[in-house]
Amino acid sequence: MSIYSDGTAAYRETTKWLTAFVPLTAMVASILTLGPPVLRSIQDAPSLPAWIGEHTVVLLCIAVLFGGLTVILSFGTKVLSVEPQDIGPLLNSPEKRSELAAVIGTGATAPWFLDLATFNEALGEIAKAPKDPNSPPRNDTSQIDQFKLAVEVLRDWSLYHEIQIAFRNFLRAFIASTIAIAIAALVAPAQLESVIPVDKPTLVSIEVNESGQNDLLTRTGCTDPTASTFTAIGGSWKHPELAVDGPGCAFGAAWHPRRGHIELRLPSLP
Repeated sequence: MSIYSDGTAAYRETTKWLTAFVPLTAMVASILTLGPPVLRSIQDAPSLPAWIGEHTVVLLCIAVLFGGLTVILSFGTKVLSVEPQDIGPLLNSPEKRSELAAVIGTGATAPWFLDLATFNEALGEIAKAPKDPNSPPRNDTSQIDQFKLAVEVLRDWSLYHEIQIAFRNFLRAFIASTIAIAIAALVAPAQLESVIPVDKPTLVSIEVNESGQNDLLTRTGCTDPTASTFTAIGGSWKHPELAVDGPGCAFGAAWHPRRGHIELRLPSLP
């Protein structure tokens, strides 16, 4: 096992730990911190479309959260899926050949080969060996063994080199995604107002705008909001459910006004 094998194993283990720990931690933390308030907020809203319209930023934060996790897993998979290259493609690529010459020059294949020229020379000699199985055996098996060892070292280096590049990309994506996830986790809860429930029937004073008057008429039959009485009987103080009694109102009429339909006036909110 070469030093490159140890380096490759270290990169892979670090990547496994980061891709397993951070997404799992972020997912659990998000469920615990965002799950309950989001559910309460949705339940308090008049309808799901109404909630979506009011909480676009929250949905964006959730998208950033899952997008960041996806990016981390995607780049982590690239690190773990790198495979070693054969010596042929390394020698045939000008860019790889220059990198190969540099790594051989640093002593990676010492003491067998100290530069790319001697390595290529040994490769040429082995390539010229007789292919006939009836040919007498070669006496330079030690050179073949040395060449095999050198090739294994260079393959290990190739794998280490490619994983090193993939890990750098992963680390950049990991840092950027982690920052984005942290920001989303801080911003989202601030967009969810505290839900204060209506815990008992309470007479309230409200002002209904034109859109609210049309909605009130359609849902309850009430024709004159100014001459009607409104009692909060459920929901929350942000989205109350109102019992309505007045001209034209159906018996037991209840109204859950949409966002912007009313302005609630109450001397002392709970």
